[in-house]
Amino acid sequence: MNITMEEADARLVPHAMHAVKHGISRLCFVFVIRAACLTGRDYTNKIGTKHAALMTNPKHNLKDFVTYTDKSTIDKAEEYIIQVLKKRTKFKKMDQLRNELYHHSKSVSLQQLPPTSSATTLPVHILRAVYATNEMASLLSTTHDRLDPTQF
Repeated sequence: MNITMEEADARLVPHAMHAVKHGISRLCFVFVIRAACLTGRDYTNKIGTKHAALMTNPKHNLKDFVTYTDKSTIDKAEEYIIQVLKKRTKFKKMDQLRNELYHHSKSVSLQQLPPTSSATTLPVHILRAVYATNEMASLLSTTHDRLDPTQF
């Protein structure tokens, strides 16, 4: 089966709508969408895997992810992504994880390192993921406060 990433992304929401119709919790799929957007979609870079994202307790770590875009929410999302990449690590910033991987991993290249914590890299990725999550999660709702795409 040869499915492109765009086709897989396009199928996520219809599958979620079908599952909700058949009794699966809508909230459960909102967290699946949040995890999927953070770990990579057509409009965000790939970071980690979907499986690792779902095993890293998105319900606990991403509960305010669509509602707020303040520094605290972005920091929590960064910590979540770090846990997706390296479970049970003590690091709170992606730069710490990058340093650890670069200096203590066997044969890691610069292309394999996760993005930096700088204002132009990871926070932009997280804000794009917030916007995408809001748009996709709102498809399951009759009421929706649209976010301004120019802010993301």
